Amino acid sequence: MTLKGRMSNEKMSVCGDTHVSLWHEAASREDVERLWREVAELMHRGTDNICLLLVVEKKSTTLSPALARDTAVAMVRDLAERIGAIAVVTEGEGIRPVTVRALFTGLSLILRPGFPWKMFAELDTATEWLTTGHARCSAPQLRETVAALRRSQ
Repeated sequence: MTLKGRMSNEKMSVCGDTHVSLWHEAASREDVERLWREVAELMHRGTDNICLLLVVEKKSTTLSPALARDTAVAMVRDLAERIGAIAVVTEGEGIRPVTVRALFTGLSLILRPGFPWKMFAELDTATEWLTTGHARCSAPQLRETVAALRRSQ
């Protein structure tokens, strides 16, 4: 596990072939561009079928601006051939997590990616799904990576 640098809205790390990001607030265009650079760098080092685990914390209260969503669409289109799977966890209950899940589901419908993309309300189910035929690290390793990102706040 490699702990990456920190920006105000997110933290990122790598666990095997899986890029893990923890989001505290709405993603800005700059945040998504950083994610794009890090995943592209991982691919450049020869890692095929990169998996992404994005965790939106329940304390996140705002939605990403349209420019960030447009950048995310461009990122996925650019890197799609080498993405193995994407799991998005939107923690919490109520209207905000449901809205965020709907936005990510909408993105997947727009993109029609050629790889699995699934939404989750809980980290445990996401890590189990991601490590069943997609990621090459274990579910406990992914959960520990997320826990380390949380501790580094």
